This record gives sequence, C-alpha cells and structure tokens, in this order.
Amino acid sequence: MLKSSSYQTPANRLLMLVGLMVGLCLVTFQIIGTNLGYFPGDLVDGRLNLYFLEHVYSYICGNVSSFWDVPFMYPEKNVLAYSDNLIGSSPVYILFRLLQFNSHHSYQLWYVSVTSINYLCAYYFLNYLFKNSQAAILGAFVFAFSLALQSQLTHSQTFPRYAIPMAFLAALKFQENLKLKYLLYALLWVVYEIYCVVYLGLMLAIPLGIYLALILFNAIFIEKKIQLNLRWLLKLSGTGLFILSLLILLMFNYLKRRNHAEYAHYLSVVDSVPTLTSYFYSQFGSLLWNSLSRIGETTKAWWDHQLFSGLITTVSYLIGFALVAWQLIKNKFNIFKLDHTFQLMFVGLILFFIYLRVQHHSPYIAVYYLPGFSAMRSMTRIINIELLFFSICVAFIYLRFNSSNVLKNNILFYSIFTLLIIDNYFKPEYAHRSEVTSSLNRLKALDKVCEKLPPNSIISYEPQFIDIKEAKALHLDAMLAAQKFKLHCLNGYTGNCLSAFKNFMNYPSTENRKTWLKENVLNADTLYVIRTSDLVEKIDLANYYQHNPVITKSEKIRKLIKDIEANEDLMKQIDVKAKKKNIPLKTMVIMDALWMYKQETHTPF
Repeated sequence: MLKSSSYQTPANRLLMLVGLMVGLCLVTFQIIGTNLGYFPGDLVDGRLNLYFLEHVYSYICGNVSSFWDVPFMYPEKNVLAYSDNLIGSSPVYILFRLLQFNSHHSYQLWYVSVTSINYLCAYYFLNYLFKNSQAAILGAFVFAFSLALQSQLTHSQTFPRYAIPMAFLAALKFQENLKLKYLLYALLWVVYEIYCVVYLGLMLAIPLGIYLALILFNAIFIEKKIQLNLRWLLKLSGTGLFILSLLILLMFNYLKRRNHAEYAHYLSVVDSVPTLTSYFYSQFGSLLWNSLSRIGETTKAWWDHQLFSGLITTVSYLIGFALVAWQLIKNKFNIFKLDHTFQLMFVGLILFFIYLRVQHHSPYIAVYYLPGFSAMRSMTRIINIELLFFSICVAFIYLRFNSSNVLKNNILFYSIFTLLIIDNYFKPEYAHRSEVTSSLNRLKALDKVCEKLPPNSIISYEPQFIDIKEAKALHLDAMLAAQKFKLHCLNGYTGNCLSAFKNFMNYPSTENRKTWLKENVLNADTLYVIRTSDLVEKIDLANYYQHNPVITKSEKIRKLIKDIEANEDLMKQIDVKAKKKNIPLKTMVIMDALWMYKQETHTPF
C-alpha cells in the first residue's frame, strides 16, 4: 500500500479544495440552487430548524429573555428541550445574520458552510490516517456528499457532523502517544457534537467509547504503557469531571424531560433501527439507482430508511470489513494485533451490527437502556456516523490499488472520483427542499397582522379553512411570524409535545385550543386569535377563565386514565407490564397515568 510522504503539499491542498468545490457545485448547490432559491427540508422540519437557529441569534442579540423557554406552545416552559437546539453550530448562522443576510439566506449559507466543514474535517482525519491526499479526498467526498444523506435533508439538525472525524482524529493521536490531552480532545468533540446535535452526539459516543476502551485496555493491561498510579488516575478523573460538567450545563434542561427506559417504549422505536434492506434502499431521483427506490417502501417510516450510499461505497464497505474478518482470523481474533486502520474498521463493523434490526430484534436494545438513548426515536440517523467508517473503507480500498507509478495513480484517482460523482449524483427536482419564496409568501398575511400588535402579545393562528395536511406548516408560519415581531404564540410544533397539546398541533381550531387552555393559564389580558389578515378575534382572558376554569391535578389524571383505557394498543402493552410486575391491570394503568402526569409537569421521578 502506497502512503505518500508529501501528502500536505500545496498541490494536494489545491486538489482537496477542488474536491470540495465539485461536491458543493454538484450536490449542495443543486439542492439550494445557485440563486439560493431553495432551502433543505420541507416547510415544517426545515423551517423548525431555521426557527431554532434564529432563536439563538435573537437570544444573543437580547431580543428574547429566556433561552430555554422559547415563546411558542405558550405557556409551556422549557420548550427548547423538546428538540435539538443547534447551539454548537449556531455561530456560523449568527455570522451571516450579523453580515445582514436575512434569516432564510443565513440558513442556506449555514448549510453550505457546515457541509464544507464536514468535508474538510473528514479530509483532515483521513489524510492523517492514510498519509495520502487522494485517498482522503475520495473518503471526504463520501462523508460529506453521499447519496445516503439525501434521506437526511428533512433533518437539517444533523447537518453539522464535522465533530465526528475530529473526535476520531483525537482518539487516533491518543492511541499513538497516550497523552491524556488527546483523550480530553476526543471527549470534548463528543460534547461539542452533543451541543450541535444531541442525537448524533450520543450516537458518536458509542463507537468512540468502544475505540477508546480498546486503546486503554491495550495500553494498561497488554502493553502496560500506562501505569495506574495516583497521579494518572487523578488526571483521568479531572478530565471526566470536566466533561461531565460541560454535559450537565447543556443536558440539565433535557433531563427534566427524560424518559424512563422501558421495553414497551423500546418496541415503539425499534422499527426505526435500520435493516439490511435499508442500506440498499435508495430515494427516487438518483442518476443510476431508481431501481432500488421501491425495495423498502413497506417499511414503517420508509423515507428515513433510504440509506443506500452508492455502489462504490457499498462494495468498498463490504470488502473492507471482509478484510477485517480475515485479519481477525489470521491473528486468532486478537484485536490488538490489528493496525490502527483495521481497528477503526472493526469498530465500524461493531457499530453496524449494534444498529441493525432483524424483524423486531436488534442489539440496539442494550444501547437503548443507556442514559439519554431512550429519548431518541429515529435510529436511522446513525448513517451520519456510519458514513465516516464507509469513507475509511473507500480510502482504504483505493490505496490497495495504488502503485509507485504517479501517472497510473492519477488516472485511477480521477476515474474513481468521476465514478463517485456519478454514483452519488441526485437530480435536484427530487430532493427534499422547499422554495424560499413559498415560505416568505406564506408569512406575508401574518406579518401584516403581527406587526400591529404590541410586543409580547399572545397570538393563536387558526385559519378558517385548514387542510389537515397543512396544519403543521401553519404552526411554523405562526412561530416564525411571532418570532419576527417578538410575540408569544399558542401554535407550536416539535417532535414531541404534551398530550394536551397534540390535538391543537394536529388541527389548530377553537375546540382544540380550549383543550390546551383548560390546563394552562395565559399571563395576559388578551389572546389574539388570527383567522385571516382581516379577521382577528380578541378574547378577554379574565372573562374566559371565569367561565372556563383550569382543571385540577386529579381531573388531569382521571382524563389520562380514560385516554389510556381508550387506546387498545397501549392497553396491550400495559397488560404485558402488569403481568411482568405481577400487579393488577387497573393499578398499572393508574401508575402509567401518574408517570405521564409527572412527565408533563416535569416532576422528578
């Protein structure tokens, strides 16, 4: 295998930038348009992440008083803890806002920027690992511009992924010299990824934890390069406490909403764990692979399972891990005799099997019971981590065909790079994206109303005629308009919410609004219910609550019990739990109702 000693030359850096520009032009700008006419995602989740980025900017500028009590789903507190908050990558967005770009254009440029950083960090990691710029370019292209990422466009909170290769780079340096500062750097990158995307940060902790455990076990017990003296243990403990303090700083508010890890809940999320079919299931619109766009259409939440990463990547992945298996057999399954590259690929193989499902069975159940993981509902996002190991395999296989002949190497590189582009090319008209003008036009009528209202007023956007399919997009309209004019709104949308709010979220109407208000007191004199730009109903809240008192705790619990008993699927799950715990079914129902009440009122349990 050839490893170039001049892998950081100016020519190689230029080639690396060319690879980046090709990816941006043929993938990223194909999605948002060279005229910035589109943004990634739909009018719901796409704009929800725009809202969160703008919220961080507004908080920094002093336009909102509380970071966690985001002023939608009013008067619910700690609303931001229902979702990823994008704190870590928000400085990129804030920079463009400070440069006077509007919110939509700043969102698009944030996407371009974090994609570029994803590529550059993957390149830096792979170049360090393989000491070959061409191999690093191929792998970085896979990590940043893979066809598999098309299915992630509706989850734009997953775009900032650059901490993933940087964490493994720090771990690799720790393996080489066993200096604790590199262990600290590796863990800091995990924390940073959690600050960017809680999902990916927690998912990153699994393979990185496995890799670091292998390094430490080898250094302490096999090669005995680390002596477990008091000084070293104190340094390790200090590192752990520092990392823990940074996590608590962010996760304290999330812990208020924490879920109990229970088997019944696991059954509700296990369908989101990928199957083997997922990795051969392509979204319709690719240049070559539309024939694979129907093989997983019967899968629950099929749109998230379209994880096919192209033929070159898939074949490289299979060959790479076949070689890992061969090396393990050769070394009598002694992992520590593998070189660094094979050890990393071995970790990737373990990760792949952890997040693999056969029917309703998956090793992921062991991970589910770890702190924080029971709150996650979409395991297909693991592809964002796995792509780093896919990229390692692509770079590794490329180097197996390298030789000492520069001309042959260049021909091979440009041929493989061209094939990678074709393999991963996706027609922009089929991408998950939305028109900027469509979003702005939806807001015009609301803006006319909201700009006339006093700051901090409370609004509820309830158009007279609603297509139920449009309900969640309407909530985003109200949230963005309220955000712009410093208002509070009853409207709201997140991946999860209080049970009392669900009906209103699914269909914003007078009746469903009243259900929400039965459990909440609005701290204001007036609620402005917006029907159209010309029709705004003013509700006297003092008079309203006089005739519609907020229900008591016991009434809420009784209502929860009725809701549970009316849900046949949920009752079946509760019956299983009751038999397992050897208690009456009615008692189990009451216990679950109490748990749900505590969950919604943030009472510790």
